[in-house]
Amino acid sequence: MYDLISRTFIESANKQHLFERAILANGLTPIVRSRLEEDHKAAGELQKLSVNPFEPNNIFTLHFDGDCLDDSVQFMIIATKDYKMSQGYGKFLNLVEQAFRATAEKLNYVTTKEESVIRLHQYLDYDL
Repeated sequence: MYDLISRTFIESANKQHLFERAILANGLTPIVRSRLEEDHKAAGELQKLSVNPFEPNNIFTLHFDGDCLDDSVQFMIIATKDYKMSQGYGKFLNLVEQAFRATAEKLNYVTTKEESVIRLHQYLDYDL
């Protein structure tokens, strides 16, 4: 099941040129950090994901256990410097919406019976 979901999401995201992404289905809460070096590791209840928004490298990560069925799947798409336009990240958000709509359609998602929640986060992180 996770293979089908991830293949479908990758295909939809690729069509929108969204390459910095991750899928979590491991029961952990994702936390995204801006770091020069990538570091993806589980720590307690958190799944730490590190990205470098200034040097996109088209990284896709999967975090799930094929032997365990989780009750939710979380998709993350990271906005890098390449997505910033003169008016902000509006175009990026439209691409994300199109990718999620295409994914839901390909997976025969029934919007009248199932719930999909989309959250937008802006992370501010300072190391002193």
